[in-house]
Amino acid sequence: MEQIRDTYESANPFSDTLTKEEIIREIAKAYGPSPKLQKSEKLQSSKIDRLESKIDEIAIVDRKVIRKIIVSN
Repeated sequence: MEQIRDTYESANPFSDTLTKEEIIREIAKAYGPSPKLQKSEKLQSSKIDRLESKIDEIAIVDRKVIRKIIVSN
């Protein structure tokens, strides 16, 4: 975004038609989703990783309990 701002100030021949903020907003709309979406994807991915880790822990404990039951019988 900084490059866009710098380019705007040096190369915009129509600086009186749109404000810098309007141009930045239009460019952001044209080039896809906001970075907030990427953050939520990262957050979701880390939550999935934590769930998988907990599931693995539960599976280990479950195997230990089954072994104790088998050994005691």
